[in-house]
Amino acid sequence: MKRRIILIRLIVIVICAAWIVYKTFPRSIDATLTGIKYQLSAKGAKASTEPVTVVIQGKLYTSLKGEHTFKGEVTIVGEQIPVPLDQRKLEIHFAREGWGVMAYPYFHYYQRGAVEGVDIYSS
Repeated sequence: MKRRIILIRLIVIVICAAWIVYKTFPRSIDATLTGIKYQLSAKGAKASTEPVTVVIQGKLYTSLKGEHTFKGEVTIVGEQIPVPLDQRKLEIHFAREGWGVMAYPYFHYYQRGAVEGVDIYSS
């Protein structure tokens, strides 16, 4: 009887461990999507919309508490942003409602390599 209880407990522990590993294992994302770029305008003027292609490459992480974090790159084809190419990695922390902020912190360097300044570009 004791062996059976120990075996059942061991099976439950293994199942729980497998579920935790499955739930928190990062998922690779490599997607090209079509979206709409929407720009608000001044009062009385018409807002503008145009179709865009969005390329998403990275990994989506899930914590044990169910919080989602994306690490990778999000590119809107045709959009020029002031962030240097080598500093375009994002880390987006998603709220429970599913939204997250795309913020690119980046550095300006002097010619000799010292940091001149820091900026943040949001999209």
